[in-house]
Amino acid sequence: MKNYITIVKRKVTPRVVNERSSIAQRYLNICIVLLIACSFTLEASALVNAQIPLQSQFKNVDTELRAKIAQKLFIDLRYYCSPKAQGYCLEPLLELPDEIASMLAKSKVGGVILFSENLSSPEQIIRLTHDLQVALMPAHKKVPGLAQQGVKQREPQTFKQPLYIPLYIGIDQEGGRVSRLPQSYFMGFAGNMAIGATAKAHKNKYSIATSLAMAKHLNLLGINVNFAPVIDVNNNPSNPIINVRAYGQFPNLVSDLGGASILTMQEQNISVAAKHFPGHGDTFLDSHVGLPRVNHSREMINSIDLLPFRKVIGNSNTRPDMIMTAHIQYPALDSTRFVGDKAATENADNAQATAEPPVLPATLSRKILTSILRQELAYSGLIITDALNMKSITQYLTPIEAVIQSFSAGADITLMPYQISSPQDAIGFLDWLNELTIFIAQDNELKGLVDASYRRILTHKAKRNIAKRSLLPLADKLALLEDTSYKTSDYNLALSLSQASFTQIKGLTTPLVAQQRLLVFMPDKLRCQAFKQYWQEQVDTSDVNCLSILSEAIPSNSELLADIDAVIVGDAFPALGFHESVDYEGIQASGRIDNELQLCAINALVAQAKFQDIPRILVKLRSPYISVNDAQSYSAIFASYDYQVAQVSSTPNNNEYLFSPAFASLVKVITGKQTPLGTLPVTLSTEAIKALPAPKTKSEPAPQEE
Repeated sequence: MKNYITIVKRKVTPRVVNERSSIAQRYLNICIVLLIACSFTLEASALVNAQIPLQSQFKNVDTELRAKIAQKLFIDLRYYCSPKAQGYCLEPLLELPDEIASMLAKSKVGGVILFSENLSSPEQIIRLTHDLQVALMPAHKKVPGLAQQGVKQREPQTFKQPLYIPLYIGIDQEGGRVSRLPQSYFMGFAGNMAIGATAKAHKNKYSIATSLAMAKHLNLLGINVNFAPVIDVNNNPSNPIINVRAYGQFPNLVSDLGGASILTMQEQNISVAAKHFPGHGDTFLDSHVGLPRVNHSREMINSIDLLPFRKVIGNSNTRPDMIMTAHIQYPALDSTRFVGDKAATENADNAQATAEPPVLPATLSRKILTSILRQELAYSGLIITDALNMKSITQYLTPIEAVIQSFSAGADITLMPYQISSPQDAIGFLDWLNELTIFIAQDNELKGLVDASYRRILTHKAKRNIAKRSLLPLADKLALLEDTSYKTSDYNLALSLSQASFTQIKGLTTPLVAQQRLLVFMPDKLRCQAFKQYWQEQVDTSDVNCLSILSEAIPSNSELLADIDAVIVGDAFPALGFHESVDYEGIQASGRIDNELQLCAINALVAQAKFQDIPRILVKLRSPYISVNDAQSYSAIFASYDYQVAQVSSTPNNNEYLFSPAFASLVKVITGKQTPLGTLPVTLSTEAIKALPAPKTKSEPAPQEE
């Protein structure tokens, strides 16, 4: 934090670049520099409009405005290290440190998002969410507008302060590959695209069932906001970040399943944040690492990207409490040029933005958030940004700039605007909040937007009665863990969903049988272990040679095929994106070998196996899209849409046991014990379809959009 800040009275609006404004800005910058240089020779009384010592200035901060702004901030506490820690902090925060509790009490911040690093066991999670709420309780003795918003006084003996604004505690519990809760305790299920594969036969059944189960988990743990469901329409097979997180490729299918999820969760008093507006389904770039661009026409945007949002907003039963914005350029919706002050702008590492000058991403666009979402779609709920610490934003803007521009665009809440991972960061956040308040205090229009957001937030917290659950004594919350009946129903639901969604893309002529020798390739050793376990359980105890694509070098010669009866390849395409590269989501990353070399070796072995007439089975563990080479090289292709493996201890001897509905279904299908019932919720490329043989089974064709 700087010792001094420069106050420039200006209206904060997205920057529009043109020659005249650039010249004017240069002169303005020169004047400011000269003014600052001269100020060091002046008396303190002459510095009022140039530079003011930070601590002195913060004494005059509008505390009421600061409290309103704080409610608009949703921070993360993913990691936390002591001041003596060396290097980048990667120590998970599992208990609430005193410094963070103090910072929460002083700042009156509105929300906290938790990640898998924060969540280790049911008891630990309940203690953490309870402590987070308690930290806020002494802080709200005189909160503007609180009484009018229906937050009633409660006087349990546990708490000294009866009046407070409860904290939003959020999580990304989408199901499937984005499941933050520990899966050894809480089922993550197969995910949205697997649910999409069941819709032709079961309509909304599995969307409702999985959403209900996950909502009950969150209620049990003291979590009141779920950043889900994803209602993006995935119409890009190579999408690195959405893909199987979407229900599918067909807008009406996405609308129906997403709407069912929203209704179910909110009936359980879990607020959802449907995402990512106006759509993240057709991107080649992950917004964690760059600024994606969608060059759809307005007509295409209306009929595909916006359609699910329009439909769920238009139905009062499925209208989400929150909508999350996307850090994505949509030139057809807003072509305003986007240039940040940071030097990194000139050398932005962004493959999609280099061909054309970047335009304002949706998160920072008033045309998109206010004109389209608020006015055209008539959305009256809370607009929350995607995480502002993503490179799509940070390469252009400082944290304060990002917050101010998103507020100006119409966002009610900013997610992860300031990193806090140490005691120094906690102190720095308070100074940063003061600085942010000073900037906003100078703009009456922006203050009006803050007031409107603040009213919406308090009204919503009262509507969902978040305070009631938060005020329960810790002992009462922990007592709820005694009922574990949900585990059996979750287990059965996970197996049922996997069976209903497992999809045959290309037929298997002869089921595999006991005593056959298998050569198997899987994304990592844990997937190998899961396949071997279910094969031994359901078929026999014969040896299976399974190699990890991540960690075991695969030779391209044919020696591996000696005495082999079948080759099985588990594919987790597209390649690991940012999400896996940070969290790994169960994919082990240590000792990874070059993926391209590994795939070349596998392709060579599969080609040799085809020449030797050895059966070859491809299972798409993630994305179901196949290439022409896949269609021509493999004798059978299946899609599970899911690669999750949970490590549990449920055997009589308390030995480690792996639970994976996807691998249970895989083994049953390839041995003829289970019929693949799912229907592709996406369309394969024309070339891939032509390369496939004519279907010989009774499987239904992929659904087509009406």
